[in-house]
Amino acid sequence: MERAFREALKRKIEGEILSPYGLDRATFLRRGRGWFGDEEFVRLLYQINAARLETSFLVVGFEPNENPRIFCVEDPGVWNQYESLGFHAIGTGWVRAVGSLYTTYDTDLTTDELIYRVCEAKFLSESAAGVGKRTIIDVINRDGKHEGLYPEIC
Repeated sequence: MERAFREALKRKIEGEILSPYGLDRATFLRRGRGWFGDEEFVRLLYQINAARLETSFLVVGFEPNENPRIFCVEDPGVWNQYESLGFHAIGTGWVRAVGSLYTTYDTDLTTDELIYRVCEAKFLSESAAGVGKRTIIDVINRDGKHEGLYPEIC
């Protein structure tokens, strides 16, 4: 995930910032100062350093040995693990969602109780700008079957 994120950021930088000059990032860093001079090189380097994909990925799952994995990859391609917490959230409403889960989450919750707590945290986060109201919950059982709660229900 981290490698894919960084590769996508590299493509964005090369496509939006360096393509007018016919350069890739490696060539720009190696030869750009000589070609552009200090002032233009620094200006372009600032744009490159400020480039963001403006997205985050939250990945949750289990390893073959059934150990849980929770990690997030976000700008500029950095990943962080959250297994010790047992939960995490991303986006503009993440503080409200994580705050709610801090006060209500317990490792002994039933599946139904956990779904309720996750929905509660999501609904509380909806007051943050940019958080949509549509909610879909998908539970994957140990046998691989999906059980979903869709907007009409949740």
